[in-house]
Amino acid sequence: NGESSAQPRSLISSCYRGLGNVAAAVQSHQEALDLYRRALALEPQDSLTCAGIGNVYRRLRLYDESLHWLAKSALSMPDDVSALTRFSQVLLECPEKPIAAKALMEVLQVVGEHPSLAKAMVSLDVRLD
Repeated sequence: NGESSAQPRSLISSCYRGLGNVAAAVQSHQEALDLYRRALALEPQDSLTCAGIGNVYRRLRLYDESLHWLAKSALSMPDDVSALTRFSQVLLECPEKPIAAKALMEVLQVVGEHPSLAKAMVSLDVRLD
């Protein structure tokens, strides 16, 4: 019975995420965040929902929050080039270089060196030793 209740939760979560994407597309940032959080309440580790939240914070130039959510997305899908690329783009935009470097190191410790992160590694002078 646990399997049958998980499927509707996943479907409902996907619907909230989709509505969050629509709200984000029309620049309704608070509504998008509310919808994404409803999706996360049902699927707490959903990387696409985490990416949506991170992208909204990126548009709002709240880079600390954006890095948190995009790192969470990248860590839950370490083989997903688009997740790593989104994370890398925010690393490069973040004006707080120490915060960006710390977030990058946390992801590198799990993911390892990756071509999608190479430019950020050079820009932030971060190396894996």
